[in-house]
Amino acid sequence: MSNTSNKLLFFYREAVLQLGYLAFFACAFTLAPLFCIITNLIEVQIKLNSMAEYSRRFKADMALGIGAWNRVLRAITILAIPINMYIILLAGEDKFGKK
Repeated sequence: MSNTSNKLLFFYREAVLQLGYLAFFACAFTLAPLFCIITNLIEVQIKLNSMAEYSRRFKADMALGIGAWNRVLRAITILAIPINMYIILLAGEDKFGKK
């Protein structure tokens, strides 16, 4: 594996982990999407500054898609729906006196 593909693996893994935390726990912590946007904007700014000052332009490689990451992202989104519904159901029982 080349150095560029290792960097891409790190970036995809970071994005998938963030999506997982956001998808599974957003209804439990409602400020999580706001924090994700803020951290992503800060991270993009830091990476752009470091790329402009300390690195050369990457060689563009062709790709047909994101590969196996597509299946992982699809699984996260499919699993997040029933998990979030269950969390809302548990939290809603206390408010409506069903417990």
